[in-house]
Amino acid sequence: MNDSAVVVATDLDRLAERVERAAALITDLRGKHGALEAKHTALESKHSELERAHALLTDQHEKVSGTHTELHGNHTKLSGEFAQLQAKYQQLEQEHAALQKSLTDTQGKLQGQDPTALLNEVAALKKEQRDWLNERKEVATRIEAISAKLERIE
Repeated sequence: MNDSAVVVATDLDRLAERVERAAALITDLRGKHGALEAKHTALESKHSELERAHALLTDQHEKVSGTHTELHGNHTKLSGEFAQLQAKYQQLEQEHAALQKSLTDTQGKLQGQDPTALLNEVAALKKEQRDWLNERKEVATRIEAISAKLERIE
C-alpha cells in the first residue's frame, strides 16, 4: 500500500498544484476583470461626455448654418443693390459727361468772357430796365394828368 499511498500523495500534490494555479488564475482574472470594469466605466463616462459635446456641436452647427443662410441672403441682396448702384453710377457718369460737354460749349460761346461779369452786367441792365419802366409809368401818369386838365379847360 505504500505504492498506492505515494501515488495518492503524488496525485494530491498535482491536484494541489492545479488548485493553486487555478486559484492564482482566478485571482489574476478577478484583478483583470476589476481593471476592465473600471476601464469600461471610464469609457462609458467618456462616451457620455462625447455625446454631450456632439449635441453641443450639433446645436452650434445649426446656428452657424442658419447664420450662413442669412449671410448668403444678405450677400445676394447686397449684390443686387451693388448692381443697381453701378447702373446709377454709370448714369451719373453719362450725365456728368453731358454737363461737362455743355460747360465746354458754353465756355466756347462766351469766348473767354467772365461769366460773373456777364451776370453782373445782366443784373445792371435789368435794374436799368426797371428804372426806365418806372420813369415811363411816371411820364404816362403826368401825360394823363395833363390830358385830364386839357379836357377840363376845353
